[in-house]
Amino acid sequence: MTRGSPVNPDMKEIQKFMRGFYALLLICILSACIEVKDTGEYWAKGTIDPALEGQWTVQSKDGPGHLVFTKDGPQYHLFTAAPKEPDKEEGLLRTIEYGGHKFALLVDPKNTAYGKLWPYEVKDGTLNVFGIDATETKEVNAMTDADIQNKEHPSAPMIEKLDERSLQALVKIYETSPNWAPGFSAIKVK
Repeated sequence: MTRGSPVNPDMKEIQKFMRGFYALLLICILSACIEVKDTGEYWAKGTIDPALEGQWTVQSKDGPGHLVFTKDGPQYHLFTAAPKEPDKEEGLLRTIEYGGHKFALLVDPKNTAYGKLWPYEVKDGTLNVFGIDATETKEVNAMTDADIQNKEHPSAPMIEKLDERSLQALVKIYETSPNWAPGFSAIKVK
């Protein structure tokens, strides 16, 4: 290649990157969610939301990807897949209902004390997963004494211990902040 000539990237590398990018987009619920350092008693209090069970399709330019919620006793196994990629297990999921809202709590099967939390709703066959704007964590802290700010990574909200106080704070900001918006939506496969 000579100096100043255009770069011709390998198409397979671009496709590989796009599949990886789509997989990240598909599981944006994991990045737009709130890290929970200690799920406390709330993992045990979590329940199965029957509306989640089954396969959900997420559309992208590369084609449909999917989420699969497979019931296993008192929880779901959550699987994700980008177009033309095998399923990947993300972890175990239970629903926490609090203040009239539903929050998905996703944990590693080997360590249910650590997890990720995000609000969601299922309406008319559509799953809407919401994310919090990290700048809102300061607003949450101002409204309540719950500590939801991640001191190590201020752009990533975090709860040290999931308890009633932290759930009250999340519900309060969820109901008052215009910055909670769908991270993505998925359509239930019939």
